[in-house]
Amino acid sequence: MNALTLISTLTFCIIAAFSLAAPIAMQSQPNKSFKLNQTQQQNECIGCCTYTIIIKTSCSSPTNTRDEINLIFGDDYGNKVYVPRLDDPNSGKFNQCSTDKFEIYRPCLRPLCYLLLYRTGVDGWIPNTVTIYDYFHQPFIFHYEIDANLGSYGTDNCNMVSSNDATLIP
Repeated sequence: MNALTLISTLTFCIIAAFSLAAPIAMQSQPNKSFKLNQTQQQNECIGCCTYTIIIKTSCSSPTNTRDEINLIFGDDYGNKVYVPRLDDPNSGKFNQCSTDKFEIYRPCLRPLCYLLLYRTGVDGWIPNTVTIYDYFHQPFIFHYEIDANLGSYGTDNCNMVSSNDATLIP
């Protein structure tokens, strides 16, 4: 009977051990470089390019700014890309003598020839240069060093090929 009791006890222990065991699920780790907005834009935009925008703020500009900064750039065919609200008052961007970098994903353009920088606000932010890079063309550099007085200021070196095909790309 001792052998039968031993086997029964051992069987009971094995069954009990397996019935209490729970599968271990591996939890995925968050991807810190994942950006929902960027992914949505990439999925919605076929034939798009990544543009790197580098904005240098003038040393004559106020120490910091709460001004709203927007820009539009385009090509000889009248195609334009609108980039709203590059500013974020809490981010420390566009401070005096600073260089700020932005990456956007928008439809591909031909070589750039047009940039309109638009500022609204009371702080009087002053740009120095804006450089736009893309994979296919030489960087396009716009020199300012002026106070964009509550309005827009830009460079238009375009020789419009066809204004009938002009589109504004948000």
